[in-house]
Amino acid sequence: MDTETIGKLAELARLSMNTEEKEALAKELESVLSYVDQLRSVDVESVAKDSAFSETLREDVSYEQSEETVQSLIDAAPQKEGRYIKVQNIL
Repeated sequence: MDTETIGKLAELARLSMNTEEKEALAKELESVLSYVDQLRSVDVESVAKDSAFSETLREDVSYEQSEETVQSLIDAAPQKEGRYIKVQNIL
C-alpha cells in the first residue's frame, strides 16, 4: 500500500494527514495485509467439518407471551406507538 492510495482513502474519509502520517499508516497497513495473506495461505481443508464451531447457531424459536407481559414491556418503554416500541432510526 503506497502513500498515494493512503492519501486517496484519507480524502474519501475526510481525514487530513501529513506525509509522515501517510507513510506510517502505509507501513502499518502493509504489515496487516501481509498477515492477512499469511492467513489466506493456511490450509483449512483438513479441519473437520463437524468441529465444535460448525453448529454455533441455535434454532430461532418464538415464544408466546401473555398479554399482561407484553403490555408491561410496552408500558416500560420510553417511547411507544400503539403496541410497538419506538426506537431511533439507525440508518
